[in-house]
Amino acid sequence: MYRRYCAIADEVWDIAIAWDSFARDTVGKQLVTAIDSAPANLVEGDGRGTDPDAIRFFRYARASAREALNWLRRAEARKLIPADVFARLELEIIEATKALNGLIRYRRNKELNIKEESSPYGLPDSTGSVFNEDIE
Repeated sequence: MYRRYCAIADEVWDIAIAWDSFARDTVGKQLVTAIDSAPANLVEGDGRGTDPDAIRFFRYARASAREALNWLRRAEARKLIPADVFARLELEIIEATKALNGLIRYRRNKELNIKEESSPYGLPDSTGSVFNEDIE
């Protein structure tokens, strides 16, 4: 996923750098900043110590990808990129973001699905019952 977003970002850079100064300063800088932010936030999230922290940065990455889609649409509407290039990049961002959604879902559910085993020491569990069958 990280490599996908980086490849998209590098291609977007190559496209935007060729635009005239007005297009670069308005749409280009916004588009490049947004798409560059997606993989940067993935890396930052992956380096976090807890799943909630990681998920927060993965959501930032998703928001950056969505912002990039907005700027990509503006670039296509203003005839800065051809329709076929727009369609391909749009699809690549959407597919990468679907994978990112899966990662967010996995990390969120991983935290929710952690269950503690019952204690063999006769201590009450979360329901208040005591398990003494393992004690000799």
